[in-house]
Amino acid sequence: MKTEKGISELDKLLDKYADQGLVGELNKIKEAFISKITSLQNDVEALSNRNKILSDVADGLEEDKITERKKNKNYFEKLIIQYQKQVEDLNKERTIMLKKNREIESFAYIASHDLKGPAINIGSMLNVLMEDGHIKEGGKVALGLLENSVVELNETILNINKAIRVQKEMNDTSKDSLKFADVFISVLASDESIRNNESNIKVDFSGLESILYSQVHLKSIVHNLLSNGIKYQKEGGGPRIEIKTYKENGIPVLEVKDNGIGIDMKVHGRKLFDLFSRFHSKYTGSGIGLHIINSVIQLQGGRIEVDSEVDNGTTFTCYLSDVVVE
Repeated sequence: MKTEKGISELDKLLDKYADQGLVGELNKIKEAFISKITSLQNDVEALSNRNKILSDVADGLEEDKITERKKNKNYFEKLIIQYQKQVEDLNKERTIMLKKNREIESFAYIASHDLKGPAINIGSMLNVLMEDGHIKEGGKVALGLLENSVVELNETILNINKAIRVQKEMNDTSKDSLKFADVFISVLASDESIRNNESNIKVDFSGLESILYSQVHLKSIVHNLLSNGIKYQKEGGGPRIEIKTYKENGIPVLEVKDNGIGIDMKVHGRKLFDLFSRFHSKYTGSGIGLHIINSVIQLQGGRIEVDSEVDNGTTFTCYLSDVVVE
């Protein structure tokens, strides 16, 4: 409307000043005005088209964002469902495993209990027969072999009971702030053979003085490692044991080194922590000590490294957990 009004005003001026010779100049002004107006109208139309294109692009981007959000939402919903299903499956497996463990523990307890009585009775009867003067020499040899078998049977029963007790102790997940020095003193007080060799044990807890751990588990680890170091000493020399604690990359480490008879790792390395595994026929033992240590430490997320050579002693490096300590 303003453009048309402007042109109308120019026409009036042309009529008014037609007799004064100004028509040519006014026509030029009119043409320039119309050209400028047309150019501006074209620019406005172009801007309008550009704004429409930008608006369409923005709408498209917004739709893409909404679509992407929906895809991401669906993806994460599927992940959550899969995770929940895995958790349910693991809980079911855990329930089944706990039930089987209880059944195994119950069977082992009943079996060892039922065997214990007959084994004691057989041993008593053998003692009576051995004291009987009517038994010939050859018969005494046979009875002696039978008596050894009964002793071994009794030891096996005791070891089964010990393994069951340890398995129950594994369920104790309570943790306390413990000083290694206090645990060491407690182990000395509970085992005479370790106490008698205290002078042969070098202790250094300066690298890590305390830890948050299960008292039952830590005492079991220290006791079994010290006991092994004393039991499997070389003939003709006393044991020398070094026990120390420190942090490695923030992980708590307990290291026990002895000068004993060592272990042939090439032969026994793979079954080192198997239950009832024994590596030295000349030495008595239950074969459950290392199994206990390994099981307890794995329960805490840790691991054991063993460095050993025959006749050159053994070093047990126990990474007690996978939790960084201050």
